[in-house]
Amino acid sequence: MFSLWKDHLRDHPNSELISEFISCAGKRALAVLFPHKCLVCGRYIRFRPQPATPTVDHLLSPLFCPACLETGVTPIESPLCTWCGKPFATRTGTDHPCSDCLKACDQNHDLTCAPTWDRIGKVRAFGLYDALLKECIHLLKYRKKTSLARPLGRLLFQTFQRHFVTGPLHVIVPVPLHRKRLVKRGFNQAYLLVHEFPRLFRAWAGVAPGWTVSNRLLFRSRNTLSQTGFDKARRAENIKGAFRVKSPAKVRGKRIILTDDVYTTGATAREAASTLFKAGALSVDLLVLARA
Repeated sequence: MFSLWKDHLRDHPNSELISEFISCAGKRALAVLFPHKCLVCGRYIRFRPQPATPTVDHLLSPLFCPACLETGVTPIESPLCTWCGKPFATRTGTDHPCSDCLKACDQNHDLTCAPTWDRIGKVRAFGLYDALLKECIHLLKYRKKTSLARPLGRLLFQTFQRHFVTGPLHVIVPVPLHRKRLVKRGFNQAYLLVHEFPRLFRAWAGVAPGWTVSNRLLFRSRNTLSQTGFDKARRAENIKGAFRVKSPAKVRGKRIILTDDVYTTGATAREAASTLFKAGALSVDLLVLARA
């Protein structure tokens, strides 16, 4: 009987609308029977259907109450630095190199790249590391609220669409955790944020991507101290020599995007990129959820 019903629905001229209605009705029923609680304050959350192109509030509304959502997320938008991705204080004008990147290039007598990034092509982030986005990342990393990984991953994918989807790319590489920290935490948040990228791309473009997501190309060979609280110089010293490439042949000649949850000084990204370049990578860009 169920198979006959499915065949009838598939042949119906409005099958997509009917399926969407049934899906939404099912989610509403589950929300009534098993209501979600806000991850911050614990209040029960009223169900809100997701639109075809969800906004930040729509993506986070199943996990936060309206009051906590009001603390806000600050997306990074143009104008921003074409190299390091830092947003400018003024909200008018076009993207251009910031003064810090120009100063670094001038000191190195090279205006073709951003030396402060040690050959990283460009850096892009979804939003600023403050308010609700900072709370989301802390809940994911330190309180193991992995239900946040999917909506945060959608936000990161939107940034990927805006800045990288049309460029040449072979592989997306999440910045790895050391094995001991991975076992303790139970997951690598950088990987959780991007592991659904191929599915999201197929749903958006209608074809399979010409790139892959791999958490096996780069690994952390040294269990470094937490970077929290270190200044820029101490961070660079702490992370130096912490990464290795397992199979250089799989990296050689490849265009790579490194991904992570937060960018602060860039020490971790630079060290990871340097390791990939030494293994023969052709280019390395950086995509992060938030930047301080």
